[in-house]
Amino acid sequence: MLNSAIAAIKGEANQLGFSKVSSVIIVLVDGLGYRQLEQVAGHAPVMWKNSKPILSAFPATTSNNIKSFATGLMPCDHGFLGYRVRHHQGVSNLLSDLDKYDLEEFSSVVNIPETKTGVEISTVSMQEYENSGFSKLTMGGSNFVAAETIEDRFLKAREITRKSNQLVYLYIPELDKTGHKEGWGSDLWLSYLEQVDSEIRKTDTSDLGLVLISDHGMVNTSEEFQIHLDKYIDAEDIDAITGDTRCNYLHTELSLEEVTQRLTDEPVDVYSTEQIEQLGWFGGEIKSEFRYRLPELVLIARGDHVLLHKDFNTERAYKMVGHHGTFDSRELEVPLMRIGI
Repeated sequence: MLNSAIAAIKGEANQLGFSKVSSVIIVLVDGLGYRQLEQVAGHAPVMWKNSKPILSAFPATTSNNIKSFATGLMPCDHGFLGYRVRHHQGVSNLLSDLDKYDLEEFSSVVNIPETKTGVEISTVSMQEYENSGFSKLTMGGSNFVAAETIEDRFLKAREITRKSNQLVYLYIPELDKTGHKEGWGSDLWLSYLEQVDSEIRKTDTSDLGLVLISDHGMVNTSEEFQIHLDKYIDAEDIDAITGDTRCNYLHTELSLEEVTQRLTDEPVDVYSTEQIEQLGWFGGEIKSEFRYRLPELVLIARGDHVLLHKDFNTERAYKMVGHHGTFDSRELEVPLMRIGI
């Protein structure tokens, strides 16, 4: 995405077929799946009219997909393998916990904004993200511009792109945050979607490329769809549970056959890491330098179910309405909107 946008500004051929423009704004709406947009298209007519479905990377979660956005690489090559991972310094989620650790362990892959692109790249996002570890590991090398509301972020992006040779990454976390708490399609979620669509309509694209993408979709669940893993697997048999609530990475000495047998009556599929790699879910074979982050087993929830363990999940996870992480089309399919490019 970034490489194609840079090429479009420079008037060069590119993988996505973007045409030449003076500058580009790429809007990344966290947590907006194509299937969700399809169901509420009347609330975002401009977005819907100009969108087509594309696939995000597995797992359908923010950390690995924004890292893919920042590098142009699949998870197998950049090593961000899920929301929560086990690494040399401990176990943490890659979005908000990295400030506690030495970032050198996660810095082996260069991000596109850190290279000599010949284009000025800016990140427009909330102030709270400016110095976060995750921002440093994804959009380091870009100019950070803080703006708290959706309207203000679009305003800043428009101001920047009045000049030529500008690429703006505009991040919108509101739909994902609201979806987790209240569910996608809730009144507040819809109001944020409508705000984004309104700002798109206000944007003059006569010499500007406007692109909108997302990192993953979302599935609404309720308490009845919770699979309580602690009923089947004791904490003492688990070194760690990482990944997401719909795609658990199980670090354990228990065998594939044993865990499959214990969960045989539950709507969950159990895979070995080797099977996952053979299926190409991470985009290929994990590079050797990142293999230590892999679990022994991967648990995939079916339908609208989520996977929870009282000794490893927080209270917040049990209360969340919106979840994601699997290869279900509701989570993996995201919109690609392009106007003027």
